[in-house]
Amino acid sequence: MDDNVVSLGELYDQFTSDEQVREATAFKTVRDGTYRLRGTDFIVRRSPMEPPAYAQAAQSHVPGRVIARLQATLLDREGTRIGTVFFNASWEVHRRPNRQGELTLDGPSRLWGQLVKSLDMGTAPVPHVLKAFVEYSLMGTVVESFKTPEGSLVSARRPTVEATEQAREEYLDAGYVPVNFVMGLSRVK
Repeated sequence: MDDNVVSLGELYDQFTSDEQVREATAFKTVRDGTYRLRGTDFIVRRSPMEPPAYAQAAQSHVPGRVIARLQATLLDREGTRIGTVFFNASWEVHRRPNRQGELTLDGPSRLWGQLVKSLDMGTAPVPHVLKAFVEYSLMGTVVESFKTPEGSLVSARRPTVEATEQAREEYLDAGYVPVNFVMGLSRVK
């Protein structure tokens, strides 16, 4: 018998740490920047009448609104895959007040308009735009935020790279969860 074999009976006092599970299953995020996006998938669904908890925090829920949940691969300048992002876009126009109280397009409406312009789709039917999303690359502005244990979002963005990295490490050490948001879309240059 192999002397290196460990019996299962010897392992009953061994347990997996929460930290190991959290680190091993953490969704990988990317730093703030502009990246090439290659659309990989989409699903179109109607928003539920009751907003999920994350939508309440972001004030982005519109009951019954039809949205496209888009998935894209992020590529660096050399074309290497560095991550995946998901974002919502909608051709159903909704507005919300900005900081000056003016009504402006909400995030999904703004991203849909940018998607159509970036793909040069003009007045094309929605299904054509969605199919083009998975056929052509775009540029996307992506930001990294951190979700606090209370559910609010904070940014680690600081005036210098060093200060940003320090804030990022402090947030991670405090148990904040990093998340990415697609803030803008444009044509590949």
